[in-house]
Amino acid sequence: MGRRALGLACLCLLAVAAIAGPGAAAAAECPNEAIRAQQGAGHLPECRAWEQVSPVDKGPYKAWANSFGISTDGDRVDFNGEGGFPGAQNGYPGSYMSERTPTGWQAVSLLPPFVRRNSEINDEVKLKAVSTDLSRALFLTKYPLDPDDQGKVVGRGNPGDVPNSDDLYRRDADGSFTWVSRPVTLPDLSPEPVEFVAASGDLSRILMRSKRVLAPPIVGETVKHLYLYVEGRPTQLVDVDPAGNPTTERPAETTAISEEPPALPTAQMSADGTRVAFVAGPTAALKLYLRLDADDPARAHTVDIGEGTEGRTCTKVTLVKLSADGGHVLFECPDQLTDVPLPAGPAGSQGLYLRDLADGSLRLLGRTTVTRVLGATPDLSDVYLSLTTTVTTISGGVGVDGKDWGAVAYLHDGSVEAAVTLPAPNVPTFSLPATSAYWMSANGRYLAFTSAYPLGFPTPAQSSQVYRYDGVTGELSCVSCGVDLGPAGAPLNSQVYPHPSYQVLEGAVSDEGEVFFDTPYALVPRDQNGSTDAYAWRDGRFYLLGSGSDPYGTTFLRASADGRDAFFLTTDSLLAQDRDGGVIDLYDARRDGGFPTPEESVPCGGDACQGPPAPAPAAGAVGSAGFSGAGDEAPPTRPPAVSLASHHGGGDVVATLRVKVHAAGRVSLSGGSVRPVGRKASAGTGPLPVRLMGPARKTLRRKGKLTVGARVGFTPDSGTGGDSATSVRLGFTRSRSGQVTVRMIRGGK
Repeated sequence: MGRRALGLACLCLLAVAAIAGPGAAAAAECPNEAIRAQQGAGHLPECRAWEQVSPVDKGPYKAWANSFGISTDGDRVDFNGEGGFPGAQNGYPGSYMSERTPTGWQAVSLLPPFVRRNSEINDEVKLKAVSTDLSRALFLTKYPLDPDDQGKVVGRGNPGDVPNSDDLYRRDADGSFTWVSRPVTLPDLSPEPVEFVAASGDLSRILMRSKRVLAPPIVGETVKHLYLYVEGRPTQLVDVDPAGNPTTERPAETTAISEEPPALPTAQMSADGTRVAFVAGPTAALKLYLRLDADDPARAHTVDIGEGTEGRTCTKVTLVKLSADGGHVLFECPDQLTDVPLPAGPAGSQGLYLRDLADGSLRLLGRTTVTRVLGATPDLSDVYLSLTTTVTTISGGVGVDGKDWGAVAYLHDGSVEAAVTLPAPNVPTFSLPATSAYWMSANGRYLAFTSAYPLGFPTPAQSSQVYRYDGVTGELSCVSCGVDLGPAGAPLNSQVYPHPSYQVLEGAVSDEGEVFFDTPYALVPRDQNGSTDAYAWRDGRFYLLGSGSDPYGTTFLRASADGRDAFFLTTDSLLAQDRDGGVIDLYDARRDGGFPTPEESVPCGGDACQGPPAPAPAAGAVGSAGFSGAGDEAPPTRPPAVSLASHHGGGDVVATLRVKVHAAGRVSLSGGSVRPVGRKASAGTGPLPVRLMGPARKTLRRKGKLTVGARVGFTPDSGTGGDSATSVRLGFTRSRSGQVTVRMIRGGK
């Protein structure tokens, strides 16, 4: 059965499933149904339930989307924090690793300790890569973590002080740090920074670029060179020619994320670190080299892989992609390198070649003006290529057989097919943003992306839509087109997000074709917050990942390759233990997931919140005023001191109270318009969330203002002194954008 026939069969199966009804799978009881009901997460598809990934106790700092990665099993993630969460070794924004355990997610700070001098803002740690299992992390920082790294802070030392420069450090699983960019001469006083280029999946091999001398035979800081750190071995010089001589001329490499398309890298490394492809030489005559056995100095050698057959020479080569397994390389050359002539093309276009490094064979695929890899499997058997020069100039590509490749092409087992074609040369803007709007499924079958051009689908003018291409069936689907948005017909402004370029396998589309995206439009009735929210699209249906009531909306981050884990950011307190009053948290909408609510966070109501009644006073004479010894009546319980800890929140959590009690016991919140809640408390200060009941939320949405009264009660564990309470009145204001602010009118401190 051919690939197209197989695809049609798959579509038939999907049609049968659709006829059976989308609720067929949901009809069966989910194994986690009790947890889903407890969370109010019954609207989530595929038996998903919410799990809080960021720490419950993270102070006032938000979880961020930067530097996000997922392990292949989805049980470890790394994410950024706005500041130093409790347990962090410094207070700067930085990365954290959270691991799923049988009882919940546990986060560990990846930030290094700053103990050698007073740190400054330029010392901020920048995550560059994580290992595939997330047990290791690679950082770039100016802070001298190693005693031999002795760069100074300019202006704080002697006039001759050398400014700090960027260095690479690796954090290992045991929490120790290794100075990866350690130079030949110590102590290090070089002002030259180090640039990260690539790393192996386990971070045991790290490719970097610098003028700093990191390995012989280089002796002076004259030009940038490529160096390879190999765990347990001396750092090696990589960019040497086949004769063993260091290259002295290299092209400049631009990494500005605003470029469209971005500059192609001049060096790439295989996933295991044993092979490095790089270009070197005069700008007008660049050569493409491959450093083989790069991790073994005794065997390492360089070969020219940009030359053609029968003595043909490439005058200027461009590296496009080295496969992760190191077995194939895509590159461009303006010259004919094989017996097959270059097809006709516009001025400045080049031939696109694929070399098999196992047998050395070279194949001409076609001709393009520019080639940008949107996604590729490790062996380059499936590759999606963008062939547009800019968002306003459509050049495309043409195969050796003369077939048009369109704006996006799909390379499968050496054969190229058009994935996205544009019917006219002068079309409206076709948009494939360079850094944040496309991703390929890990198995190479699907590509999800956004485009402002309708691509053959009826869409509102100037609207951005979400599309999915299926490499098996050759079908292009518009995920967001045709949605009924009412008489106004408002356009969808949806956005698909990819994962970072280092070794993680998650993305915006799963291996099963499920697409995740953000949109400001309500695609399901439950979405009532008027803000941008994260959605999942599966088999033609949309599903919210959050509650739909977070006034600040939700943001999709990444999904695991199989789609089981879908991570997103929200200020909504989706779980009872999330009591930070609307600070952004990282959540996972996980298939068959969820954890039972901790006992101390179970809401209570009525008399159950009050604890055991105080014992009746013993009959007898009235005691003296004050304390006169054993047998006197216990002093009355001091009422809790209440203040406003946070004046905004998410979902039905609109505020957080700060409650201070003088002894261990139980605090509670009750009132006609707020959800009753109770929790255990130690002596001191703790948070207490304020959640509005359904009628109160509706009133606030309708009128924009609401005043409610509430009672904060306290019952000490000792059982003596009775219970006490403090009455508070809170005023709520809701803006047109859905933001809720709170003020305390009376009560508390």
